[in-house]
Amino acid sequence: KELVTVFLMVALVLLLLTLGSRFSAYLQDAMIGEIAAGALWQLLSLNIPEFVQIVSPFSLFLALVLVIGRLDSDSEMPILSSAGVGPRQVLGWVAWLVVPLVGLVGFFSFEVTPNARAKFVELSTSQEFISELDVMKANLFRTFNDGTSVSYMREVDRDANVVSGVFFDQDLGEEIATTTAARGQYHVEPSTGSRYLELRTGERITRSKMDESVSIVQFSRLTQQVSDALIGLTESDSRTIPTSDLDFRLAEHQMEWHWRFAMPLMTVILAIAGVGLSRLKPRTGRFGKVLPALLYLAAYYGLSMLLVTQLRTQSDWVWLGLWPVHLVMLAVGIYFLQRNWRPN
Repeated sequence: KELVTVFLMVALVLLLLTLGSRFSAYLQDAMIGEIAAGALWQLLSLNIPEFVQIVSPFSLFLALVLVIGRLDSDSEMPILSSAGVGPRQVLGWVAWLVVPLVGLVGFFSFEVTPNARAKFVELSTSQEFISELDVMKANLFRTFNDGTSVSYMREVDRDANVVSGVFFDQDLGEEIATTTAARGQYHVEPSTGSRYLELRTGERITRSKMDESVSIVQFSRLTQQVSDALIGLTESDSRTIPTSDLDFRLAEHQMEWHWRFAMPLMTVILAIAGVGLSRLKPRTGRFGKVLPALLYLAAYYGLSMLLVTQLRTQSDWVWLGLWPVHLVMLAVGIYFLQRNWRPN
């Protein structure tokens, strides 16, 4: 009961910290018009499965360190040890929590998170390509497309999907195009999901960067595509692909499988290391092993991310996966068991 209570408390704190950090980032994007305010909570909720699968192993590890440390500081664990209780018995006692948690983390890692990630990418991509009307504010210049485009609307009528006093300035690579129009009408192509802006009564000035030539075209009606079709935008992100559809002939897909498998395996290794690291020396406070535990977690996660980054650039070694980190951290956890649980 105490282990579950501490685990849930630590998990809740870590989850709130990660969600709070992500929420502040999304809030800033909403304030500058990068995403619509109505999509903020939906984007945040789609991050929860990924956060849960990462937070759960860490919370279990810290809960084991805190609970067993409390038993040590209150002289309960030394009494159990004198009665013959060792690390194997303790691991057996906590297995009823560890085993279901491994299954839960694995289910999230292999099934829930990829699906949520696919929806997140689709939604965030649609926010990037969303109708300018949804995030445009009247009398405000806005940059988009990584700062290569600038837009301005003098008036915005969201009910009628109409804007007036339109100004666009776009860097197209070899030329710069400036478009002005008296008014514009937004509409969406139902079959593809592409968004268009139909400009009326204006002109388009194109300036070449090569020879500095200028061309001016006046128009009564000009239709401009605001976004590409949203169909298939998630295919290039391996994190959004269902586990059953991962192609092991591709290095990126192999690396993604190794990462998904790392989550439940990390839960097991952290449970072993948590039991091993939790024992306190005499006259040590109940929180005496919290700092070493945090250092162990930082090393495990940091080395994993470093290896993932390296293997993404050196695909010839992708078959190696994260096994070197897992084996090293497992060896360290077993060392903790042997050293800290020796009879005094």
